[in-house]
This record gives sequence, C-alpha cells and structure tokens, in this order.
Amino acid sequence: MKVLQFILSTILLFTISFSALAHDGHDHGSIYASLIHLLWLAPALIALSFLYSRILSQLYKMDK
Repeated sequence: MKVLQFILSTILLFTISFSALAHDGHDHGSIYASLIHLLWLAPALIALSFLYSRILSQLYKMDK
C-alpha cells in the first residue's frame, strides 16, 4: 500500500504546476501545463508499472 501512496503522491507532485520552478521559455502558468507534464510522465509510469508487474510475477512465481 505504501508503494501506491508513493506513486500517487509523485504523480500529484509532477502534475501540479509551480511557477517558481519554471525556466525561461517554459510557461507553468498555462492551463495546459499539468496535462503536458502528465503526457511526459505517461511513458515512465507505463514502464514502471510493467517492471513492477514483472517483479511481482517473478517474486511470487505467478504464471499467466
């Protein structure tokens, strides 16, 4: 359960736009900033979920 809480809090942290963390040419004040961050994070989250399921299946010797 702690892994799920960590993943959800990380997603929340990266989808909230902080104007103070923005660099030149990168508008965190835009209404689409959270969506763009989520789109950039999507491949990483898919890869992590795939690796997590592979690790669980090897750990518990689950066959599909």
